[in-house]
Amino acid sequence: MEKETFFKNISHYYAVIGVVILAISIVLILIPTAPYIILDKIGVDSPISTDADYTTALKNGAWMVPDYGTPTNGISPIIIAAHRFGYIYWDNATRKKISFYNLPNMHVGDTIQIIWEQRTFTYQIYAEDENTYITDYSANLILYTCKYLDSPVRIFKYAKLVTSD
Repeated sequence: MEKETFFKNISHYYAVIGVVILAISIVLILIPTAPYIILDKIGVDSPISTDADYTTALKNGAWMVPDYGTPTNGISPIIIAAHRFGYIYWDNATRKKISFYNLPNMHVGDTIQIIWEQRTFTYQIYAEDENTYITDYSANLILYTCKYLDSPVRIFKYAKLVTSD
């Protein structure tokens, strides 16, 4: 009789633990992940801000220009900018991880990943440009940063969507 009671109590504990684990799993699945841009070739793994205030957004990494596309809304191109040189208080590790300092080292054929709404979107660069304005709005994704610290010239990378999952 004691064994039967013991096993009955243990099975109740396991049932409760199982329900708690299941509930936690469901909550974690429903929590949206922050959007990120990943440029493996140059070591960028930066959060993407969608804040309307670009000055605040760029302090923390990449900024997606409002009123243009998103990975799930392809009506117009996605435009993402990031500082190239960053801020004086950024250490080198931060600068390498969240700035577009090495964006000039990415070229046609290189890939870009965006994590958006728990999905991964992969883009491939098909064109590059140095200019003062965007010249190709047919791209699915446009990345840009400044060429020099105090210059109107920007470095642009134009990319097309390759895959999404």
